Amino acid sequence: MERLRRLNEVWSWLPAFRAVAETEHLPSAAAKLRVGASALSRAVRLLEEGLGVRLFEREGRSLKLNPAGVTLLTALRRSMRDLDDAIDSTAGRTFVGPLRLSATSDLTILHLEPALRRLVATYPDLLPKLTLVSQREVAEQLLNGSLDVALDLQPASSRAVTSTRLGELAFGVFAHPRHPLARRRREALTAAQLGAYPFCDYVRTAIVVHPSWSVRLETQTVEQALRACAQGPYLLVGPDNLLGQVGGLVRLMRLPVQPVYAIYRHPVSTPNKLEELLSELRATMPTARARQPKT
Repeated sequence: MERLRRLNEVWSWLPAFRAVAETEHLPSAAAKLRVGASALSRAVRLLEEGLGVRLFEREGRSLKLNPAGVTLLTALRRSMRDLDDAIDSTAGRTFVGPLRLSATSDLTILHLEPALRRLVATYPDLLPKLTLVSQREVAEQLLNGSLDVALDLQPASSRAVTSTRLGELAFGVFAHPRHPLARRRREALTAAQLGAYPFCDYVRTAIVVHPSWSVRLETQTVEQALRACAQGPYLLVGPDNLLGQVGGLVRLMRLPVQPVYAIYRHPVSTPNKLEELLSELRATMPTARARQPKT
């Protein structure tokens, strides 16, 4: 009962603390919760007094979460996620409502779409919401609940989230038929020879495969990349099953297979919509063989 009484004393201040901790900005947190900034400031102060420890470092009007605040925020996020999952499960809403997803490029969107179509066919009350999120924002948005799962070509750098390898894609270097190297496609071109030409990168992987290659142009979509290759001297890195069928591109070199990862916070309730989505993604994700056929 002592623990219950202690939690009851601070319970009502915890949502305010989380909002302020995640933004470190009272006006932004107030807008998020639709309350006044002064009310949030008072709630944080009462929480600190109740716990007997400071959670923020204050310099003028700025707030910075200190180590004690980080510890509490980490536990609070996990507990709120557990509680939210349990409420959905208890109320029979496990496969109802939004499923928030992100992709870092057209490549991952390409493989999300068929998996989502199959998932919604099974659970028509699900509402997938897909956004493009940069790699550096994925972990934070997963932790604050803005995302449920992200697809990327690299595992997450943060240990606070889980990365699961879904499959592998066969990649290659492609050129427009008018590119100077297109006439030499049957030669055994080396990475150094390819690196003498600028790359257009839309799947954010050329630098990862060969750091010496020079990426001169980054685009958000495959359509933009194809137009750039048609109008300029750019080479393009991408999956064989996509670029080998569009734009009349010529493949110059096969590359090592590229893993695809799902990144998420580990769920609590079982079964749940995230696990169902991961199952569908594994079923639709092509797996490339380590030994590539000869060009």
